[in-house]
Amino acid sequence: MNLKSILAARMHHLRHGGLVLIMAGLLVQWPTLGMLVIVPVLVLVYVHLERCEERDVIAEFGTVYPRYEVASPACIPRFGGSHGAV
Repeated sequence: MNLKSILAARMHHLRHGGLVLIMAGLLVQWPTLGMLVIVPVLVLVYVHLERCEERDVIAEFGTVYPRYEVASPACIPRFGGSHGAV
């Protein structure tokens, strides 16, 4: 089992969660006016993309994805206890 599969069992938006984490780190490292403007905009864009992707996946896989979605959080991994894999 690799790190990607472990995280995928605990959250369902790995890429967006990682990008938001990187942007938060950049905001801490370089807190400029431009970063203060662009980071919230990018976070909103990624939230919108997540919702669009979820609609597409639900349309493609039907009832399987909503069960996975309930069992695992979107972007912040849940560690400990059951990992929520379906």
